[in-house]
Amino acid sequence: MKTTYTLVLAIIIASSAKAQFDPAKISASLSGNYTMYKGEFQKSTPGAKIDIGYGLTEKSRIALGYTYHMPIKVPSTIATNNGMESKTLASEVKYKFSTISLTGNYSFVGTDEDDFLLYAAIGAAYVMVKYDEQTKEAMPLVIQ
Repeated sequence: MKTTYTLVLAIIIASSAKAQFDPAKISASLSGNYTMYKGEFQKSTPGAKIDIGYGLTEKSRIALGYTYHMPIKVPSTIATNNGMESKTLASEVKYKFSTISLTGNYSFVGTDEDDFLLYAAIGAAYVMVKYDEQTKEAMPLVIQ
């Protein structure tokens, strides 16, 4: 995550060295998305993204974004041992994903003032996940 902040800071410094900072070149957007996580996980979830960008030139823009993904719930089991017997309890794991992204756009056709714009985007993202597991049933008590 420190790498992302360092990269954003370096780009801002480099662009401000070329020209004066112009607050009119700042833009923001809010969008929705649907993300599929690959590998063994194979789950998908909708999300909402906020994006804050700065127009470096009439044809290029850089943006920093944050995406919140809706939690994904997956059924699971927990093995327990209360000293007398072993038992498997039903549980549920809740995954909470979020993403920080850095994107650059370069316009091949049109500028940010035109009605039609054809551009290429390049970017990088850092995906974070937190999870929490809750049992669905109570663990049996040992009575001696």
